Amino acid sequence: MLYLIDGNNVMGRKRTRQELLSLLASFVYHKKAKVHVIFDGAPDPHHPEGSAYHGVKISYSQRGKDADSKIRNFVERASNPRQLTVVTSDRSLASYSKIHSVKHLETAEFLALIGEIKQKETLQKQDNKPQVKGELKEWLRYFGFEPHEADQD
Repeated sequence: MLYLIDGNNVMGRKRTRQELLSLLASFVYHKKAKVHVIFDGAPDPHHPEGSAYHGVKISYSQRGKDADSKIRNFVERASNPRQLTVVTSDRSLASYSKIHSVKHLETAEFLALIGEIKQKETLQKQDNKPQVKGELKEWLRYFGFEPHEADQD
């Protein structure tokens, strides 16, 4: 499955390109999915046209065009459109995708999916943290030191 991301649409006003790329990289890592993000406007000097960021392929619209046009062209050229998912809240692009047998995911749905991944990632990190405080007390007792009463739970 290849996800075509309408970059500026998913990025919204709250995120930078770099923040979105980091979110998408996490999605790629956890879902083992292919992701191609297309941004409106000029290329970022740190991430030029055709480059990749941790598995996320990066493209930009041509001068005078928006990302939607580039996504439409990608859909038209796809040999197997059923293997594509377009992520956007743009109604016109969503309709275009559906007409061409391409799956569509609303921006909010996609961000919720990323949120679930991030939540699982956080829980896994918490589960993997050693119980240092309890362990420390055990080692202190083992070596004959009694923890101060004030330090006891």
